[in-house]
Amino acid sequence: MATNNIVEVLKNLDLEKLVNHFMENAGVPHVCSYHKEAYDVHCLCVIGYAIAKYEAGEVSEELLLAACLHDVKKPQKASVGKDGQAHFYGHEHVTDEELAVFINPEYHNFARVAELVRGHSLPWQKAGSKKLEKRYDALIEKYGREFGEELEALVDCDHGGGVVEEANLPAAIEEAERVKAFLLQIAAK
Repeated sequence: MATNNIVEVLKNLDLEKLVNHFMENAGVPHVCSYHKEAYDVHCLCVIGYAIAKYEAGEVSEELLLAACLHDVKKPQKASVGKDGQAHFYGHEHVTDEELAVFINPEYHNFARVAELVRGHSLPWQKAGSKKLEKRYDALIEKYGREFGEELEALVDCDHGGGVVEEANLPAAIEEAERVKAFLLQIAAK
């Protein structure tokens, strides 16, 4: 799974702190129509999926880092609706200071990673919302057309790390443990 390049990219994160964050928030209500897995399992599986995409040359370094951080604010925004489903309204509104807890703010493309994290819901939320369309368009104008493609790739990673059918939970839990061990191995170096 590991190449030196991935190790160098992931060392821009405080991996031990990030993994601890996932573990400390494992009990956050997360099961909803999109997810059958726990918060920590979801986040770690998204990271594993993004690592595989990065190794295949399908996603950028910045997208890999954004995939690692995309849901860090979910625990603060978790609620259970009358429908019994978990909701995370506004979890994408992460400040630079909140991200800097996990990623080195001196990272050369910190701003781009932050915008990817903040925009990761836009590809599917923007439909029917002039405000979100305008925000999406402003990001494309600032970072270029490729940024929209990166947001779509981040959505793909988010979905790729999700479990839709409960029958797939054991495999997802196993994958999450493998990714956690890999991240902690890098953190120990």
